[in-house]
Amino acid sequence: MRLILRSDIERWANEFESKGYFPVMISRLVRATAPKEAYIDFPSGNAVFIGGYDGLVNSPIGNGFVPQDVSVWEFGTEPKIKGKAEKDFLKRIKNPEGYICAESTFIFVTPRFWRYKEKWRQSKLAEGKWKDIRVYDSSNLEQWLDQCAVVSRWFSAFIGKSPADGILTVEEYWKSWSVGPMGKLPIETIISGRTSEINTLKNSLNGTPEIIAVKAASKNEAAAFILASAFTFDEASCERFLSRTLIIDTIDNFRKLHLSDSNLNLIIRFEERDGLYTGVIENHHVLVPLGPEDDLNQKTITLPTIDREGQINGLVQMGLSKTDSERFSREAGRNITILKRLLRFPQNRLAWFVDEYVRQLIPSMLIGRWHASKKGDHMLLEQLANQPYEEYLEKVIRLVNVEESPLLKIGDLFRLLSPLDIWSSIAKYITPKDIKLLGECFQTAFAGGNPLEVPANEKERWIIEFNNEKTYSSWVREGIIQSLILVAFYGDNLKLTGMRNSQVWVDSQVSKLFSEADRNLWRSLERELPLLAEAAPQSFLDILNKDLEGDNPMVMELFEEKDGLFHKISYHSGLLWALESLAWLPEYLHDASLILAKLAKLDPGGQLANRPINSLNEIFKTWHYQTLASFDERVSVLRLICDKEPDVGWELLIKLLPNHHGVAFHTHKMRWRVFDRNFNIQHTYQDIWEMNSAIVDILIEIFDNSDVKLAEMLTKSVDLSDLDRQKIFDRSISTAKSFKNGGSESWSAVRRILSHHRSHPQTDWALPESTLEKYQELYDLLTPDDLIEKNCWLFDEWPDFPEGGEDDERKDHKIARRRKEFIDTMMNQYGLEAIITLSGKIKESWSLGNALAEVLVDELKIEELLSLVDFDSVSQSKFIRSFLGFQKEDRDINWIKHFYQYLEDNRCSVKVKIDYLTSFAPSNELWDMIDILPNDIRDGYWQNTSPWFYQLTNEEKIRGLKNLIEYSRFFTAVHQAYFFIDDVPSSLLSELLEKAAMIEANEQGNFGHHLERLLDKMEDRVDISHEQKIKLEWLYMPMLGGFNAVRKPENLHNELQKSPQFFVEVLTWVYRPEGKKEITGNNEGYTKEMIINRARAAHELLDSWTKIPGTDDSSQIDSEYLKNWISEVRSLAKMVGRQNVADMEIGKILGHFPEREDDWPPLPICELIEELNSDAINRNFITQVFNNHGSSSRGPFDGGNIERQLAANFNRFANLHKNKHRKLSRLFSDLAKRYELEALRMDEEAERDRLEY
Repeated sequence: MRLILRSDIERWANEFESKGYFPVMISRLVRATAPKEAYIDFPSGNAVFIGGYDGLVNSPIGNGFVPQDVSVWEFGTEPKIKGKAEKDFLKRIKNPEGYICAESTFIFVTPRFWRYKEKWRQSKLAEGKWKDIRVYDSSNLEQWLDQCAVVSRWFSAFIGKSPADGILTVEEYWKSWSVGPMGKLPIETIISGRTSEINTLKNSLNGTPEIIAVKAASKNEAAAFILASAFTFDEASCERFLSRTLIIDTIDNFRKLHLSDSNLNLIIRFEERDGLYTGVIENHHVLVPLGPEDDLNQKTITLPTIDREGQINGLVQMGLSKTDSERFSREAGRNITILKRLLRFPQNRLAWFVDEYVRQLIPSMLIGRWHASKKGDHMLLEQLANQPYEEYLEKVIRLVNVEESPLLKIGDLFRLLSPLDIWSSIAKYITPKDIKLLGECFQTAFAGGNPLEVPANEKERWIIEFNNEKTYSSWVREGIIQSLILVAFYGDNLKLTGMRNSQVWVDSQVSKLFSEADRNLWRSLERELPLLAEAAPQSFLDILNKDLEGDNPMVMELFEEKDGLFHKISYHSGLLWALESLAWLPEYLHDASLILAKLAKLDPGGQLANRPINSLNEIFKTWHYQTLASFDERVSVLRLICDKEPDVGWELLIKLLPNHHGVAFHTHKMRWRVFDRNFNIQHTYQDIWEMNSAIVDILIEIFDNSDVKLAEMLTKSVDLSDLDRQKIFDRSISTAKSFKNGGSESWSAVRRILSHHRSHPQTDWALPESTLEKYQELYDLLTPDDLIEKNCWLFDEWPDFPEGGEDDERKDHKIARRRKEFIDTMMNQYGLEAIITLSGKIKESWSLGNALAEVLVDELKIEELLSLVDFDSVSQSKFIRSFLGFQKEDRDINWIKHFYQYLEDNRCSVKVKIDYLTSFAPSNELWDMIDILPNDIRDGYWQNTSPWFYQLTNEEKIRGLKNLIEYSRFFTAVHQAYFFIDDVPSSLLSELLEKAAMIEANEQGNFGHHLERLLDKMEDRVDISHEQKIKLEWLYMPMLGGFNAVRKPENLHNELQKSPQFFVEVLTWVYRPEGKKEITGNNEGYTKEMIINRARAAHELLDSWTKIPGTDDSSQIDSEYLKNWISEVRSLAKMVGRQNVADMEIGKILGHFPEREDDWPPLPICELIEELNSDAINRNFITQVFNNHGSSSRGPFDGGNIERQLAANFNRFANLHKNKHRKLSRLFSDLAKRYELEALRMDEEAERDRLEY
């Protein structure tokens, strides 16, 4: 019996919606009938009113109701069928819209019955306009629908005639799966992060019929993924899928279903597998959704975890807030089944929710998560399960494989998929004994500070110590605390048996842990402190308060920095995150903030940006506060901080005031206690202004008339509202009047404000002049009476003028003029003594010396100045040297000698004379003068001068360079030689490089990049012998052999390639003879330190060498040369007891040959590996090949894609060499397996990170 009858279609034709949906039905019938290569276009919905053909089809073959080649389709749902048909026919004759009528078929379709359709058709055919003409009415559509089971069932649901026989269309199944109390799940909630699997499915459906399995956490998820994937296909592919897909619940339906249709997609939801291939034989794709415990020996698409951001965005589309979306996605563990349960979708009883599984699950639920390879984790599970770990593991594995399992296994890691969901489900099964065991496990895992694992043997001890392997994994420790959090926060609602007050019980556990805590315990808890704070908030705060009341708080040791591998490390970040997380909740903001304030007061500082004061700043930041506390609560806590810790309070309030360039960071959040809190805080401008005003009020209340604090308030006042700025003005003016001689810091702050805003009056941020006049008034009030104090700022490096500044060039002239004017005034009124006083008060004393050199030219005055200077004073010495150094160029050697004689006559110290001489620019005349002075003067000059040889003659440059070498000023000499290297004779260059490497420098410094330039030039000099170049490269091996070295020791590398003897000699410097503990050889005259340095340099040389002996510039290898080189090396190495290490280094150098797509490695290397058959060569060759790929960068959740590609490459190489070079093939095959294992490890790590993110 047919599902759809003619009468059904005719009744539907009377409905208004038929005009819009009739094209959809015909479109689906055509797509269910025509081959996939056909072009099909049927506008539907509102598009039917636009005009043009109602449908166009171009099919390569005819198939039933769809003719071959082009067919144009017109529809008529009106009762007057013939009139509509005539109208459309005439319209298309007049305007076929680019199609050739004689080559096209005209098709008219109506959902009504047309008794005389054939007569009309024949009359139109007789006109000879169209290739063919067809008319389909309700009787034809009844037959067509009977042939297309999918479309028939779709239409039956559309008209309310759908049979309840366990066969569903895509729309029916998707609606039942995706629609729940909170709305309809968007496809993004299930397909995100699964693009590759979608493409695989699409390609399979476009291919020949086959059985395709899709494996997910549940069969329902797998089925839903198939449908959701189809919704992402292009329009034609999606419509074809909808027209050809059915979901079948029973094997009987699968067998009885009318299968005259071709190329159906049959999604089965029954367990029987027999007979599935009959569907393939009848030209259908059979899609089998699988759960985690299911297997099918057919093509299987395994779904990865859903992407977090995509799922969250999908939930936001559904209408949830971003916060709720993040919360639901995280708690569901990106499991769509659990997500639907959290969203209150009605669901069937879970497969694992039976007594047998529930009791087995409880130990896993209590521990939360664990690492299968950690013995300490095993012990804790044994304690909870009361049975050996291996026995319990067998039960766990069975649980993991149950459909919609509550447990997830990723590599060696086990975890609850959704802790809150599982606790809520089975809390009533938990006994008091279980809770008692949980407390004991918590104390066991934490009280001892998590010491190193106990090794089984000495070899294992070394591995454990090297890797810092702890007894308990961080995974299990976090899992146990997570259980405490769930007990504390949800325990009373879950009605745990025998538990009167769950929070009190958890508080007692945390308090017990810290009752006898030492500093090691605090350090061991850094990662877990935020979780402990969430488990027992008030107890945690009480513990910290008690500790901070003592004279020597243990918690402050967390802030002490220690040397790490690359930088300093400390252990306090977890503590700050714990307090930040508690501050989110109003009930804990008070205590958490006060503790942070105490920590800020005691904070010793360090390299980490995580500081207590910064945490407070983020918590209370006016435009991005990180707490759910109200405005009044926040203001109250800020006042309390200022009362208890005034200095910290002041610093915090200043930080909180507006800053145009400020940035904000999110603070740490608790997971469970804020699970149902709304974090969509709306930071309105009104809120921000009101908080700024409150902060200004508090600042003014606690202001203590300090000049420094006034400067801070004034600096911040610029970005405040007019009202708040006026409050600070009023307070500042009253304070300024109380200053006896101005306020240095506050006066400078106002000057900077005036200068900055008056220099850029056209900008949108500049204050108007009416406001700046108020700052000017304050500036005048704060101006000191003392002439020196009033003008010190002129000698800042780039002074700010209160009237504003000009462009740099004009301002430079203005600065020089104003400084000169002031110096003239000072000298005229107070004499040179005032200049000396001034030099001690300004920031940049060189600027005073520079300015004075333009003013003070009289020799007698200069002598007077010198008599007043205290050369032992740093500021005065810097000033006078600057004064002398900036003397006009016409000051000749006689002028210098004159004042040197003045120093002699006044019996000035040797230091004063040296400081005097080093103030002048170098020249031959100056050096001639110095050469005849006493040795202590000459030595002091060359040991302290900071020369600049650039403007000297070549003769002077060479002379200066020789003197720097003589006095072991090698860093300075190399730096100076760098700028005129082409003028330095080769002999002098060689001498400088050799002495700089062998003699300890008489100064502090480094060579920087200058040394490499000198070595490059040395290489170009033909008058420096090859032996000397090798010697110099050897001396600089520590610099040239490093990984980041720009210049490599090419001469040494070439020597290694040419000389087997040299190569073996280098080996003897690095490696002991085999079987001996001491280095033997020619070490006469070498100290132990020299032997160690030589070994280090030799090791660097071997590590930096990558060019295989016998390789030319085009990378071609001379096979005979290479074989002879290796043969001689092995022979010589054997004589000195180092054959094995020689083979190691030979393997390494062979592995350096650049990797290529094909024909790699070259034949000489392949033959050597086969012929030599040395384990040491093979092992180190393949290790070097592995190391050549170095480190990699990837996205946080990319997994092992890079490693899989490398594995594929080396498998290809293995296949390439498997016939001719079997040993090499085996090496590549083993390396491919290594990469495959690494890819798996990276996949597991990415999967864990995705779930925790």
